[in-house]
Amino acid sequence: MAGIHGVIGFNLVDWGRVGEGLDHYALSLEHARSAGNRRREIWSLGLGGWGLLAADRLEEADLWLADCLALVEEQRWISFRPWPVAVLSESRTRQQARPDDLRPRLEEAFALSCQMNDPCWEGAVARALALTYAAEEAFEPAMEWLGEARRCCMRDTDSYAGLQVEILASQVEVNLKLDRPETADAVAREWLALAARTHRDSHVARAAGFVTRRS
Repeated sequence: MAGIHGVIGFNLVDWGRVGEGLDHYALSLEHARSAGNRRREIWSLGLGGWGLLAADRLEEADLWLADCLALVEEQRWISFRPWPVAVLSESRTRQQARPDDLRPRLEEAFALSCQMNDPCWEGAVARALALTYAAEEAFEPAMEWLGEARRCCMRDTDSYAGLQVEILASQVEVNLKLDRPETADAVAREWLALAARTHRDSHVARAAGFVTRRS
């Protein structure tokens, strides 16, 4: 039951039905804890934290992700560690934490992801690193890390489309900051197509709005 509710929550959040998705993550955690299944609890905390980020409930996301990381250490499930590190860093970046304080942990997580040859984890951490640079208006290195994030994700034919959509959205935003409207428009069209194909309805609306304004 923990696994079923976790997967339902995962899909609903990516489809933009965030409130419903978070309800299922809460049920997943309830079942995981009652069964004493620590790894399932870790998974639901980590992915549920991503859902809380989508809901802009940043303080709650911080709590879930801190609990997730504590359990990762307790259970020595180090291969999962890059994901909550990336998501927690994005939350902290949104809350205006100092980028220099976040990067050492992210760089360690990126090295671990590369060591495991995990395209999804590499992409998630690379995007989180990009956001730290964008937060201090260092847009060129931000674009370099977003390019790396996208390359990592596309290396795997079965990659996480939800993460790819977020990377494209971030590339549009940073290209605009760099005053590259034509490039931003081209990326936005890819963003719109991928979001539509993978049922990311909230992203469809955002990307379509951008493309319409540019047309």
